[in-house]
Amino acid sequence: MPLQHYAVTAGTSFSPNPALEGGDLYYWYVIANNGPAAGPASPIWSFWVTGAASNASVSPQSGQGITQAFTFTFASPNGAQDIAWTEMEFNYYNVGSGACFIGFWPGNGQVALMSDNASNGWLWVGNLGQAQATAANSQCSVNLAASSMAAVSAGQVQVQVTLAITFLAGLPGPQQIWMQAGNNAGTTAPWQQMGTWTTSAVACPGCAPVPVSEAPPNGSWSGAGGTFAYRFSSPNGRSYLTELTAVFNQPGQPLYMAPGACRVEYNLLTNDLVIENDAGGYDATVETKLGAGQVIQNSQCAVNAAQSSIAAVDANTNAAIAEAARLVGRAAVARMSVP
Repeated sequence: MPLQHYAVTAGTSFSPNPALEGGDLYYWYVIANNGPAAGPASPIWSFWVTGAASNASVSPQSGQGITQAFTFTFASPNGAQDIAWTEMEFNYYNVGSGACFIGFWPGNGQVALMSDNASNGWLWVGNLGQAQATAANSQCSVNLAASSMAAVSAGQVQVQVTLAITFLAGLPGPQQIWMQAGNNAGTTAPWQQMGTWTTSAVACPGCAPVPVSEAPPNGSWSGAGGTFAYRFSSPNGRSYLTELTAVFNQPGQPLYMAPGACRVEYNLLTNDLVIENDAGGYDATVETKLGAGQVIQNSQCAVNAAQSSIAAVDANTNAAIAEAARLVGRAAVARMSVP
């Protein structure tokens, strides 16, 4: 490597200009000089300028199957020991709940599987190669006895973790594969989609969910508040359903986005129940969990989360019941859409 910096300084510190590049290994030594003569050179020391870990690849990058060994590769310019943690996720989009969400720590070989609801944290933590079976969540299981790790050098030092995964009925159809990693300095390679995988064949690829019914029927209700029930279905099974949206607004007004309306959204993967705020956005004051003992509201309506629920009707249908405690200042018409 050619000489990068040479400097004479009268003090005991030196700041290189331009700055050193991240992810490189640097060697340095010092020579003291009292004016007429220079002393001997010091020993040579070295240091890394911290560079972020990165998501390198997943193999296979695409395909279909219930059981598959996936090799996830992460890289660091500072060596394999600098990759502190990694996470891998299979889901319809990048959300940890309702996912096959796996954590791996290269330093100690620990593996963890996320609970169905990510807010509950890891379902279990085990070790690569262990013979003892681990529990599955609703989306997948991991065979640790058939899983392994390797460190290889390919320009940057890479960590490759191979995980033997079996997908379950709770995660049917085409999935996105996401990866992220972090190093010892606290720098994160953020979530990045690295591939796709179809866990199982579905009856109708690309088919949209179908709103089945609402009660009271659209246009038949008036008053200051009430309980509203919605049914929605997918030909690919109820596990394929992810979100429900119901909008109360004046006829002819927008459904999305809907400032000044009562727009209620429920995410089946995260159990999040939210309403738009008055400006047509979202914040912590209008978000809660379905079934939580909380009322969320804007100036048009309030939704009682404790008295709202969701239930499976059959293999393809979910029913959501939302209680709007009050509607304010609206000749409201109930409309439903399922993104």
